[in-house]
Amino acid sequence: MSSTTRSPLLLVLAVVLGIEALGVSGYTVWFGAQLFVAETGTLSGALFLLGLFILCSAWLWVMLVGLIRVRPGVRAPAVVWQTTQAVVGISMINAEGDWWIVAVVMIVLALGGGVLLFTPSVSRAIARHPKSDAQ
Repeated sequence: MSSTTRSPLLLVLAVVLGIEALGVSGYTVWFGAQLFVAETGTLSGALFLLGLFILCSAWLWVMLVGLIRVRPGVRAPAVVWQTTQAVVGISMINAEGDWWIVAVVMIVLALGGGVLLFTPSVSRAIARHPKSDAQ
């Protein structure tokens, strides 16, 4: 698919996914830095979470590259991520401090990304077997 026929909604979805990838990467860096300056309950648990955050961050960046390149296999992982992000955001609503703001942003981005994934133009662009332009 050439760049001239790309849906504008595909670009919006890429921006949403990019914001999410930046957010997870930023949190991963912050969490990693906290290992050096704050006490942890268990070092092994904290290192496991750090590894998990690194994997999630890498997964998001790979999805973003796949979406930019209009790869057909990007929809399922993106749906899984949007669902996971919405669930984590909803569970953070009652968190202490200003984390509820982060939770609302996560929920809004997840809902927006989820809706964009199922719009007809984006669905056609990232379909497994896109229709030929010659038809």
